[in-house]
Amino acid sequence: MKGNFKCDFCNVIFEAEGIKEEWIDPIYGPCFKYVATCLKCKKEVTEYRPPKEQGAAHHESHGSACGCCSKANSCNMAED
Repeated sequence: MKGNFKCDFCNVIFEAEGIKEEWIDPIYGPCFKYVATCLKCKKEVTEYRPPKEQGAAHHESHGSACGCCSKANSCNMAED
């Protein structure tokens, strides 16, 4: 699977052919992830996933009176 990967060691995002790693998690059951070797530092890294947008867009999607968020702006509802 060709995709984007991010190295947390040298902070580089690159495109590479990933290798699928599979395992059985005792809680979630069958799981998998794609890994690749960083082109710069040669460490094994996982797929790059941009951070989910939080804030105004999240609250608009739930409605202004959803009551899911505390004063610290952390949502207790399931992810969208």
